[in-house]
Amino acid sequence: MERKAVGIILLSPDEQVAIGKKRSDSSSVLAGKWHLPGEKIEEGENIYKAAVRGVAKELGLVLNSYLFLLNGEVSWCWCGVADDKLMVPGGDLEEAKWVNKIDVATSIDTLAWEMLPEKIKKYFG
Repeated sequence: MERKAVGIILLSPDEQVAIGKKRSDSSSVLAGKWHLPGEKIEEGENIYKAAVRGVAKELGLVLNSYLFLLNGEVSWCWCGVADDKLMVPGGDLEEAKWVNKIDVATSIDTLAWEMLPEKIKKYFG
């Protein structure tokens, strides 16, 4: 059975959005592509715990706020961090950066954008 995942809209204190570039050697369909962070939900974990773990593992950051947005095969949440300058890519990311909210659609790969639910796309305008 495929595990569910959580997609994360991660905002910095100045409302920049975190995006990551998946490692090129990843088996993911997004290998080598820029996308919004996300994490598979482990056995016994809820969406919040998966988001906390994923942000720490992939970006080296600690969440200070969380808001559930959308449930589905991929659930979505909005998360905030207190410090945006210490982002260190890890896990299956080879790069990470902050972009303006209005630039997310043009900063992530077209495939990653097309995979987003309409409600999430609307958030970015």
